[in-house]
Amino acid sequence: MFFLFSISAEYSADFSKIHYGLMKNRRVEVIELKNFSKAEIQSIIKSRCPGTVCEAETIFAETNGNPLLVFEYLNSAGQSRELYASTLSALLNTKMQNLKAVQRQALSLVSFFIRRIDYAVIAGLLGENRANISEILDVLVKYGFIEEYIEGDEICFRFQCESFRKCIYENQSVLTRESTHNMIAQYMEMLDDETGSRDDEKLYHYQQANNRPMYLKYRIRKLSSLINLDVEFPEFISDVSAGYINEVEEELSRGNIPNDVRYEFCLMKGSFEIKTCDYSTGIRHIKQILEYDSNAVRQIKAHKQMVYYAYQLRRPKAMYPDIIAALNLIKNYGIEEERADVLKLFAMYSILVGELENAASLLEQSRHLYRTKKLSNHTLYNIACILNYQASIEKYQANYPATLKYYVKAISICEENGIMNGLSVFYTNMGQVLYKLGRQGQSKEYFLKSENLYHSIHTNWSRALTESYLALILFNEKNYHDSAAYLSQSLALADKLKNLYESTYNYCVARTIKREISCNNEAARHYENVLREDYDYYDQKAESGFRIMNINDPKLRLL
Repeated sequence: MFFLFSISAEYSADFSKIHYGLMKNRRVEVIELKNFSKAEIQSIIKSRCPGTVCEAETIFAETNGNPLLVFEYLNSAGQSRELYASTLSALLNTKMQNLKAVQRQALSLVSFFIRRIDYAVIAGLLGENRANISEILDVLVKYGFIEEYIEGDEICFRFQCESFRKCIYENQSVLTRESTHNMIAQYMEMLDDETGSRDDEKLYHYQQANNRPMYLKYRIRKLSSLINLDVEFPEFISDVSAGYINEVEEELSRGNIPNDVRYEFCLMKGSFEIKTCDYSTGIRHIKQILEYDSNAVRQIKAHKQMVYYAYQLRRPKAMYPDIIAALNLIKNYGIEEERADVLKLFAMYSILVGELENAASLLEQSRHLYRTKKLSNHTLYNIACILNYQASIEKYQANYPATLKYYVKAISICEENGIMNGLSVFYTNMGQVLYKLGRQGQSKEYFLKSENLYHSIHTNWSRALTESYLALILFNEKNYHDSAAYLSQSLALADKLKNLYESTYNYCVARTIKREISCNNEAARHYENVLREDYDYYDQKAESGFRIMNINDPKLRLL
């Protein structure tokens, strides 16, 4: 007699114990039927149902290559999915019969995690310690519900196939699902540290819980991290961000949202508008925080946005009141985590008004505070900024060779740690000093590095300055066509940014080129549509800018 039967992998050990004799004497031939790969599923589709529109990728995601599920999936393709669903349900019910109550409860919870299962959350919600949760998860692995995988140095868990997860998840009532999603998100808030490592997961769970206020809170927080409220050199400021902001604003307009969430949105949107040079609208949003919001942390951040605005326009007198107001809030409310950043802003102001000794002292205080903080990209970014401002102190004293060591260190910190914020500015500043020192070849290298970054990040910071210097260098190299193109772009960008420092040096480049082309007809024709004004116009604009910035000594001018 010949018997053919199948058993699931989780029962193979029990079968071996019972039928050890049969196995030993090789009276039973064991054929291990492993899960199909994507390539094998594609081959099965071609041979079994060539006319059916089925994607191997989709089937693999749903079934994890489980042979039974693959064929049931294919059998139901193009028809009602009831057959597949009933097979799946029967298979799950069989598997679940051997689970204890706590294991079933854990299985229901893990079905709420689409990718990586957060077992710290599972442990907390079940009231189990880590050791017990590990045992429970091992059982779920044994019965084929979930699988282990390695990510970095960690052992992680995920559902073996999406079909299992969906079936378990969808068999729970809508009310249970919403309540559980909410509990998961709330527990994540208890576990999370200041890095916000679970913010994406909280956003997802609050959305699925239909908890609009908390969903919007985390959506705004995510946007705020993209816009970088706490940095003066913005990155990833693009039309895509504007689209997301408009979506959130539309949701806020539907009402029933706490003022706390609305103020977070005002702060984020105002920061975005200031960084994208929509100054009047941005200031209006920031002033709503300053006038109506009682939250001290948001008040400090709002004052910082006003400082960034004044710094972009090189208006130091406008910076001072907001710096002092922020320092007073830090003192009165004990919000010491903001002190290092505000001291750095105070140093920026001091440099602009010529109080260089005070600026140096403030930068040292700020750097000391940052070195006591937990090492992160944000901390490293700020240390790089401090080095940049220390270089500015030397620059404002015409000690140009001394600036290079600071710029080299700032650039090195950013490059070695993948920090994009500020890097284009540091490249440009380095290029400016090298040009002043007569090292045009090296200067061009740094300006080109800065320009290359603009293809991957979205910011107008220093771009006008970079392109004006490239225009000048290319002019010196007699590449008039490309030089004119760079100069045209830089003049338009400087006009948009309204940054006095950048526009002044743009006019310096313009007047230099205008003077040179007056006796070079070949060069002049390339600039006909770029430099339409006479030499005196550009000269007066440049000199006016230097006077406003109080840079009257020719030695302190970089051009």
